[in-house]
Amino acid sequence: MWSDVCGRYIDAYFEVMDKLNVRRAHVYPRVSEHMEAIIETVKTLIDRGYAYEMDGDVYYSVEKFEHYGELSGRNLEDMMAGARVDVNDRKHNPMDFALWKAAKPGEPSWSSPWGEGRPGWHIECSTMSMKYLGETFDFHGGGSDLIFPHHENEIAQSEGCTGCHPFVKYWLHNGFITVNEEKMSKSLGNGVDPMDVIDQYGADTLRFFLTTNSAPGMDLRYIPEKLEASWNFINKIWNSARFVLMNIDGDLEYKDLKFDHLNLCDKWILNRLNNVIEEVDANMDKFEFVNVGSELYKFIWDDFCSWYIELTKVHLNSDNEVEKQASAHTLVYVLNAIVRMLHPFMPFVTEEIYQAIPHLEESICISKYPTVNPDFNDENINKQFTYLMDIVKGVREIRANYTIKNAIEVEYSIETKDENLQALLDQCVPYLKKLCNATCVGYNQEASRCCDSNDSRW
Repeated sequence: MWSDVCGRYIDAYFEVMDKLNVRRAHVYPRVSEHMEAIIETVKTLIDRGYAYEMDGDVYYSVEKFEHYGELSGRNLEDMMAGARVDVNDRKHNPMDFALWKAAKPGEPSWSSPWGEGRPGWHIECSTMSMKYLGETFDFHGGGSDLIFPHHENEIAQSEGCTGCHPFVKYWLHNGFITVNEEKMSKSLGNGVDPMDVIDQYGADTLRFFLTTNSAPGMDLRYIPEKLEASWNFINKIWNSARFVLMNIDGDLEYKDLKFDHLNLCDKWILNRLNNVIEEVDANMDKFEFVNVGSELYKFIWDDFCSWYIELTKVHLNSDNEVEKQASAHTLVYVLNAIVRMLHPFMPFVTEEIYQAIPHLEESICISKYPTVNPDFNDENINKQFTYLMDIVKGVREIRANYTIKNAIEVEYSIETKDENLQALLDQCVPYLKKLCNATCVGYNQEASRCCDSNDSRW
């Protein structure tokens, strides 16, 4: 029975949406349960002169609606009957569309003033929208392939029925998911079962991929390698959380975090966090989710995991309790902000991490979105930290060029006439020892250049 087929696909849809943690709407109206209201809408359009009946069929007369074609930017005179529009000599205009269709053998049908039949493609959307959202409402979404004729016809029906303009204030049209540059569709057989993806990678991976891999107005290319990259990114976040938990006191509370005596790397990551919060806020306001994803990815993978976590090991393994506390508290503060920024994209993993680390609210769902902390702004720290990164990259490049193993300690000298820079570089010495296994022999000195199997200097 047709209702069994519909039920099967409805259940499958809800299963996927629930897995992806998509909140359900207040109501999901079904056409079959609103047949009387649909028939009343058609009768109203006939009474108002926008529709006419012919041999059990009812058509909308597009010439009677002055705004027809405005949404899609088309002129009625230039329109040709196309997809989903039946060419019918009985219609007043080739672009007139069906509101009610006379019954055909084998099709489901309902009684109406025009005989047994069923609704046209567009009329049910107008009827149910007006019933549950009102004669005019704010947002209406759909695929870009529905702009014409479906949404154009919805506008004509609804405004013709109520006389209210506009039917919808803002139209939101999405692009397609493509596979090998072709639209993912049933007819091409190139569809991907989202439940299979969720079973393999998890719901957070699929959510992050879908929300951060397509710019506005562009189609989303389904690329398995990008799904893999999203999964690896989540693993990276998990591993960073494990590191933080291993290096903080079990009884530490978020409200007790202190930042009185910060190490150089702590100042840098806190300033970078402020930069990222500003960028994420600006792009979220513009719905530029691909930019949000890119900013968060670079900050978490490169700045937090690849640089900051490695640098904190200098202080976490130090005998200086002030240094150790500063880095431990900064780790918690930054990770807490990271999971709150990521939560709209990855609700499950972020909630679990949030509950495991020191936090304020009962759930991340009700926690405040991160804001810039002016105390952590530092105009010079990013530039200063670039010196450290350049030195690390330089030492590693020399090691690679001369095939010097990481286990072999190297010596280096720094040439500088800037006393302020020299003071900064003094703070970098322990970081360079950790990241490069390199020892500074001084400033403006000639370093030894011998290189043999037992001792290497440059």
